[in-house]
Amino acid sequence: MHYKSLWEDLLKSLSPQIGKPSILSLFKDSIISGVENGVMTIGVPNHIVRGFIRNRHEAQIFQAAQTIDPTVKEVKYEVMGSLSDQDHPNKIDLKQFNGQESPKMRKVPNKQEVIVDGVRSKMFNPRYTLDNFIPGQENQLAMAACKAVAAKPGNIYNPLFLYGNVGLGKTHLLQGVGLEVLKNYPKKKVIYMTSERFMNEIIAAIGKKSTSSFKEKYRNIDCLIVDDVQFFGNKSSTQQEFFHTFNELYDADKQIILSSDRPPS
Repeated sequence: MHYKSLWEDLLKSLSPQIGKPSILSLFKDSIISGVENGVMTIGVPNHIVRGFIRNRHEAQIFQAAQTIDPTVKEVKYEVMGSLSDQDHPNKIDLKQFNGQESPKMRKVPNKQEVIVDGVRSKMFNPRYTLDNFIPGQENQLAMAACKAVAAKPGNIYNPLFLYGNVGLGKTHLLQGVGLEVLKNYPKKKVIYMTSERFMNEIIAAIGKKSTSSFKEKYRNIDCLIVDDVQFFGNKSSTQQEFFHTFNELYDADKQIILSSDRPPS
């Protein structure tokens, strides 16, 4: 089987599990560069993509590779540089994935997109407000901190870090404080996003050689809210870019709000 067809078949089998966005953002510039002596070698554009794939999808890719080709005993990844400007014969046909649906993931329902001064605040759900949040004993302090931040963003509890187990309302509070800031300060630029989206945008920016636009976008806002930052762990390049963004915003007295299901270390 031709390497292009093999890679397309493998990604098609993975698409119901990892979704079209991941296929289009992570694998569009990747190829199978060889299958020899039971080792499948996958070429990726840079170290960030390689690290992200290995951390999130390595087991799925290996299982799919063995299903399609039982002779495969190992999958390796090598950095080949960007293929975005090259007509490589092994690159996948992206049109084959445009009609496939994404899997159901733990994400905030995309009920509303708030646009302030041209900046789109992704994935705000108008149902997740501070007014309808019912605090329990374990999150009363977090609720009070969120109300204080919404009243005077950048002046108190900055950065605000919410830590707690799954199901305690972190996402609701993050959504609520973001919407409350926009309500109190309509001209402020507020962005809410998951850590996965932040990482995907970094990968896309590197692939398109538009990192300067990425930096300008996230370093010229008034309030940055990132959910589930524990997924930045073991991703040094993502951590580095987030570190620079964090410092730029913090030094400018802009509000930063983060959540995690793990304590800071």
